[in-house]
Amino acid sequence: MGELQRLRSESGAEEDQLRPFLVRVRFTAEDPAQVISHARAVLTGVVEQVADWPAFERWPKLLPTWFIQRCAPEHPEHGEAFEPRHGCGSGGR
Repeated sequence: MGELQRLRSESGAEEDQLRPFLVRVRFTAEDPAQVISHARAVLTGVVEQVADWPAFERWPKLLPTWFIQRCAPEHPEHGEAFEPRHGCGSGGR
């Protein structure tokens, strides 16, 4: 199962046993289902771009508007834009 398919589906206990890299977290929220839905929406937006990593300036158009509005402006260190490492969607750059 691909990462996008995992993000878009509900996982079952049997599937969790097949994923040794699974990380579990605990949190409290007034609406936990909404928190999970929002996390899935943002992660889906990122994973959809892995094959062709977009320029820094394009992310505000690719991620959910509510997420962008809640983020502080990012200032890359030393004036350099983030470049994904090999194996993280950089296409071997």
